Amino acid sequence: MVWRIVAACVLWLACSGPAGAMTVEAAPDEALAAEADLVVHAQVVARDVERAPGRAMRLRTRYRLVVWDIIAARGTPRLLLGGPLPELEVVMPGGSRGGLTTVVPGVPSLLPGEELLLLLSDTPWGYQPIGYSLGTWRIHDSGTSPAHGSVKLSAHDSGSVPGGSPPGRTHDSGNFPAHDSGTVRDPLGTWRNHDAGTFPAHDSGSLPGGGPSGADDARVVPPEALDALVTRLLGRTWR
Repeated sequence: MVWRIVAACVLWLACSGPAGAMTVEAAPDEALAAEADLVVHAQVVARDVERAPGRAMRLRTRYRLVVWDIIAARGTPRLLLGGPLPELEVVMPGGSRGGLTTVVPGVPSLLPGEELLLLLSDTPWGYQPIGYSLGTWRIHDSGTSPAHGSVKLSAHDSGSVPGGSPPGRTHDSGNFPAHDSGTVRDPLGTWRNHDAGTFPAHDSGSLPGGGPSGADDARVVPPEALDALVTRLLGRTWR
């Protein structure tokens, strides 16, 4: 009986063709946007690299972003309130700290000052871009990337917004959900206490002096093309 099962498995493998012939295509951007729990236009104000709970040799990075626009949301977004603008926490595997670097291919490394369009999924660890780099667009003019040092950001404090308003925009706080000063709504406490052992498997090899991520495939959109991109993703105008 056993040999019949083995023979059947061999026959199936022989008929299925070489594994290298398989092709996996990324989902269309519109499909990713449809799956997103939250779509935001935001700017990174801080990042903190920490050890992933239960994974002593692996790191993760938590980003804090100021939210310029909530473009689409499924349910009530989990925001950090109490400052001049709503803020959001995003967490991604990977990072560099104290001589240890965890590399996760395809996970973008974000820097304070970067302006972004994010398609986010609400996960047990907090918000994460769908497909990591697939759900991340850097907003800047073609040329020098902010990720390579063109952004200079002054120290962040609760009374100011780093970098000011996005070019050509004046922020109206009335566009955001009403909140009381000093109130924090659902500050991602479940994520902070979550064991990150179920992060997707990745190579945590060390890179001397390396950056906090592997291949960074985050796309770039010029500020003047942002509206058109969002309209394409959502199938409607947003402002």
